[in-house]
Amino acid sequence: MTSTGSEKPAANDKIEKLMADLESKEGVRRMEARHQLVETGKAAIPYLIKALNSKKQRVRWEATKTLGAMQAPEAATALVKKLMDDSFEVQWLAAEGLIALKRAAVHPLLKALTTHFDNLDLRQGAHHILHALERENLLDEKTLVVLDELRNIEPLEPFPGVAEAALNALAENKPE
Repeated sequence: MTSTGSEKPAANDKIEKLMADLESKEGVRRMEARHQLVETGKAAIPYLIKALNSKKQRVRWEATKTLGAMQAPEAATALVKKLMDDSFEVQWLAAEGLIALKRAAVHPLLKALTTHFDNLDLRQGAHHILHALERENLLDEKTLVVLDELRNIEPLEPFPGVAEAALNALAENKPE
C-alpha cells in the first residue's frame, strides 16, 4: 500500500482542531485535547510552541501544561521564555515543565540568564528549577555557583558573567 500524502494534512487538521479545543470554556474538553496532543507527540510541538505566544492566558496555560507533560527537549527554550510570562500560573507550569526536562533545561536556562538577568521572574523561576535539579544532583560546579547567586535577591557578582561561565563549562563537558 502506498501513501497518498493525505495523511499529513489529516494529521495537521486533527492537531489544529485539538489546538482550537484548548480555547474551549469547557475544562474537560481542554483536558482531553491536552491528552490527545501529548499522544500525538512531536508533530504537535510546533503548534504548541506557537500557542505559547497567544494573547489568551488560558491558551498559553494549556500549551505550557501540554509541553511540560510531553517532556520535549526541543521545547526547552520556549518554556524558558514563559518564565517571563505575564501570568504567574504560566510561569509556574513552565518551571515545572523545565524541571521534568532535567539536564536538557539547563543550557537554555543559563543562556536566558546571560541576556535577561535583570528579569526578576526569570531569576525566581531559574532558582526554583536549579534548586530542584540540585536536589537530584544534576548540576555541575559552575551551575551550582549560578544557583548560589540566585539565592541572593541582589546578585553579588556580575550575574551574566557567572551564568556565562556555567554555560561555557556545560558546553565543554557535553557528551559526544
